[in-house]
Amino acid sequence: MLQVTHCYKLFIVLKQKVVGCLHKQAAAERDRREQVLRAEGDKRRAELTSEGMKISMTNESEGKLIQITNEAEAEKLHILRVAEGKAEAMKIQALAQAEAIEKIAEQLGKDGGHEAAALALAKDYVKMYGEMGSKSNTMFFQESAGNAQSLVVQALASMKAMDNMPIGKSIDVGATATTETKP
Repeated sequence: MLQVTHCYKLFIVLKQKVVGCLHKQAAAERDRREQVLRAEGDKRRAELTSEGMKISMTNESEGKLIQITNEAEAEKLHILRVAEGKAEAMKIQALAQAEAIEKIAEQLGKDGGHEAAALALAKDYVKMYGEMGSKSNTMFFQESAGNAQSLVVQALASMKAMDNMPIGKSIDVGATATTETKP
């Protein structure tokens, strides 16, 4: 066991100069600790700012990648849909043309069918000459371009030649060309 037998009270009186030096030393120590804490705070703030910028840039680049991917997929889908639409339109047009050819063939087999076809052909022939005349200053005419009866006869001759000709051959209708220049 421990027994205390004496107790002393000691009062030390320091000189004012020494007290001033101790205060200065304590203030310097506080300033030093404050600077260390401030430097550590600045370092941590810089680290967090850097990490934040890195995360932000990563998110932004991933967002752009997603946007580009989505736009490319949309463009691909658009091109595919347009191509499918064109293909479907071509199928419909081909079916309509096949139906029209079938009906024309059916009508040609009836009485007066060849004459009606020749008349339609002559009509288209005259229309073609009219269109050519409106677009060019040089025109090529058959010898008797103004004679409608001659056009019908020529159309009938063409139809008869087509009946006797194998598929894929061309027809020479015996046209001769003359030129006429507009002023």
